Amino acid sequence: MYIQLKHLVSNGLFKSLQFSRRVGFVRCVMDRVVDSATDRKQADSFRLLQKLDETTENQLHAIPSQTTVGERRLLYQFFRELWTGQGDVVEIGPFLGGTSRAIALGMLHNPRRQNGKLFTYDRFQDYFEVSRLTEYLQPLVDTGELDESTIRELGKEAPFIEIFKKIHGKKDYYACLEPSNHGVPDLVEQVNEGPWMSLPDGFQTDAVFIDGCKSWYGTKYFMKLMAPVARPGATFLFQDYGWFTCFWLAALIETFADEFSLIGNVDNTYAFSLSRALTADEIEKRFADSPALAGRETLTRLLDKQISRAVQRSDLRAVVRHTIHKAGALTYIGELEEARAVLKQAEKLPEISKHRTVLNKAWDSPTYSPDAPIPLGKN
Repeated sequence: MYIQLKHLVSNGLFKSLQFSRRVGFVRCVMDRVVDSATDRKQADSFRLLQKLDETTENQLHAIPSQTTVGERRLLYQFFRELWTGQGDVVEIGPFLGGTSRAIALGMLHNPRRQNGKLFTYDRFQDYFEVSRLTEYLQPLVDTGELDESTIRELGKEAPFIEIFKKIHGKKDYYACLEPSNHGVPDLVEQVNEGPWMSLPDGFQTDAVFIDGCKSWYGTKYFMKLMAPVARPGATFLFQDYGWFTCFWLAALIETFADEFSLIGNVDNTYAFSLSRALTADEIEKRFADSPALAGRETLTRLLDKQISRAVQRSDLRAVVRHTIHKAGALTYIGELEEARAVLKQAEKLPEISKHRTVLNKAWDSPTYSPDAPIPLGKN
């Protein structure tokens, strides 16, 4: 891969490269972020050099998405330029498929692709009430990608797997897509209520995009599936790693810090390289079934270490997010006064004014359970 990336530097896609012999992966240093809200200035991050051609740009903008334009450009360019083309790709949590389009287009345009497919998983229902889902879909009606009758046919639970297929089904990249109407359980007691996502026999992957692990146990369940099929060197792109509510992703990465090495990020999406194959048994033994079972001592140790790592690499965005993650973990297990003390510490961080909106939201509710946001408040 290093040779491939040196070629990309000479062609102007990346500004420079750093190769770490210690961890055995490549760090891509791009020139600047385009239309991204990141305020971070560090060497080992993904920074998009330039806008893509107009046709691709328009396709990446067309589908309403909860990801940023910068994140979707990252996915497209990663799968077009850096993905090995071997095996298949996994995505969890595509919603309407803005990220699915970015990934699949990149795969389609990658000359190394060997018939690999994007297996994308979601529950494809119960995201929003019909009225809110209709608002999300309206831009697709306005552009002619969907018709009004499609929206009128939504039932009370607003299932949209068929809408997903209508959005993507006539596109050339759909040959790369395998959507599945199965997600992951949020709680261990839900495991027997499936069916939940599963992978085909003999499945192997070296690239995984995670945007549907919205709970502690859901993350564990997903990683137990991925462990036996992810090759050493596989890239895991966690879209919510930089989002302030999802402390379980930072806890997971720190639990397996010897196995996951940071490559870089765009906005909230952080990419990690898997140094060696994991097993489902390792995930089971080393990552508890819930924050309560992990316990206060473990949670604070893991998240303090994540804060320290962010400080060492001058990643202020991550320092703020991981500090809120710590407060969120404490809130989740009922340690409210300690959680408030952590957020008071966050108020004193340098340049915290740039993150005021996120911090104010965290004071109201720094995290959520599978049922609802968990309130905190300053008193």
